[in-house]
Amino acid sequence: MRLLDSKTLRFEVFEDALIPRYAILSHTWGDGEVLLQEMEKNAATNKAGYHKILQGAALALKDGISHIWVDTCCIDKSSSAELSEAINSMYQWYQKAEVCYAYLSDVSGTTDNIFGASTLSEFEESRWFTRGWTLQELLAPNQLLFFDKNWQCIGSRSDLEEHVTRITSIDSAALGGKELCSFTVAQRMCWASNRTTTRVEDLAYCLLGIFDVNMPLLYGEGQKSFIRLQEEIMKSTEDQTLFAWKDPDLPPSFSTGLLARNPGCFVDSGSFSSPEVWRRSVPSELTSKGIYTNLFLISSGTADIYRACLSCTVNPLSNDSPAIHLRRISNLRTTFERENEYTRISAGRLDILGGTEKVEGKHEEVYVRKLDDVRLNRVQEYRNVNVFWISIGSCRVYPDSQWDPQSEIFWSQNTADGKAGVVYCRSLTTPFLIILGISPSRRPWCHTKTTTWTDPLGAWESYEPDGTECAESYLDLDDSNTSLRLGAERERFSVFVEMKKYMVYSTAVYRVKAMSRNGDTGESSRL
Repeated sequence: MRLLDSKTLRFEVFEDALIPRYAILSHTWGDGEVLLQEMEKNAATNKAGYHKILQGAALALKDGISHIWVDTCCIDKSSSAELSEAINSMYQWYQKAEVCYAYLSDVSGTTDNIFGASTLSEFEESRWFTRGWTLQELLAPNQLLFFDKNWQCIGSRSDLEEHVTRITSIDSAALGGKELCSFTVAQRMCWASNRTTTRVEDLAYCLLGIFDVNMPLLYGEGQKSFIRLQEEIMKSTEDQTLFAWKDPDLPPSFSTGLLARNPGCFVDSGSFSSPEVWRRSVPSELTSKGIYTNLFLISSGTADIYRACLSCTVNPLSNDSPAIHLRRISNLRTTFERENEYTRISAGRLDILGGTEKVEGKHEEVYVRKLDDVRLNRVQEYRNVNVFWISIGSCRVYPDSQWDPQSEIFWSQNTADGKAGVVYCRSLTTPFLIILGISPSRRPWCHTKTTTWTDPLGAWESYEPDGTECAESYLDLDDSNTSLRLGAERERFSVFVEMKKYMVYSTAVYRVKAMSRNGDTGESSRL
């Protein structure tokens, strides 16, 4: 461990068994932070961050502590191996420190500003309480002291416990030193739900110590880091509050897995409890078929749709339990294989089930897959373009350079005439086109027409919108001679196309789907 001598401000490196007593500094990063190489070359004295190092070292000397650790300069960030080791060890470093000095640079320190009765105090509004990394810096140290921007002590964590609990929604027992493993996964995730980090990967990495797990750092992986974090958590606990989250940014029809995409999905899960009586012997594990786990399934009354009652309660004094919605996806397999594959749907909601509602179900060992992650990842790649989800089978979309068949995502730039692209459908006896567009007022529209064209792109290019288009289109294929087949009776079909707008992670996605109706039998089916 690399420490600064509190008196000389020179670095010393210690083996684990020989680490001396040390203080540690907690702060939010700003402009002019000092790096290790700058400290070594004495090139840091003119930087704004150097003053924090000086003041932290002075406090340590005053408290009779010979060394101090500061995250800006005590890690060689040019070494990926050292950075990874430091981040995986950081919770323990804060935990083993004699004292942690939390410097709140946006708190003035006067009594009225800190605990004003009419408005939130500067203390409660401090940026320090909004950052991801400061969560472990709040919880890990045995002794934590808060300092204002003038380095005057505001009080200790125990002195200000009531205020800190109100700001962070963290249980006072956790602030008082109770082991974090005593709190459910959902509770701990909730503590991080409103916190932010500069890099998206750090939303996961800053929680390693909170959940007592380790994993390699892969900057550039984006939100996959948070999925990996949950996979590591799953290896060490059977706590099903890990699955008790909701994501309002996802459309109800999207199929996702059991793991959340970020801590914000747990914002309403802070009270969920997991009594020992609920825990079962089958742990959850990651497989090539999805997450294998044991869930209590209750039929919803709709074919292949179930409510999965999680092995937890909404709070320690209640018997009510949260439930997620699953759709069975393996019912098309042979009857010789168990129909135990599911995917989560309606991820924007959690049902709360009372005791009487949990009578009609049974425990099942299931696989839960994440089907739409590819589509969601693609959606998040697009900015400032029109994004369409073409939910139609047996079709081609043009211009094909803007079409991704795997994710069913089509994108287009804004155009003067509003036309975006064309879907060429051949699933019926009569081929037809769906011309897509976005009006100047940002309203989606579609237009259907039969075609004998061998060049759908040419048909799209020749179409001229007349301003009457809307988000729905009806086409009667019986009126076209192209519906006649040699040696067969004439078939009468009608097609209904509908577009709906969804917001997926702040990106507007226009879903396009089509239904056909047989005019002779009256049967309807989704194309």
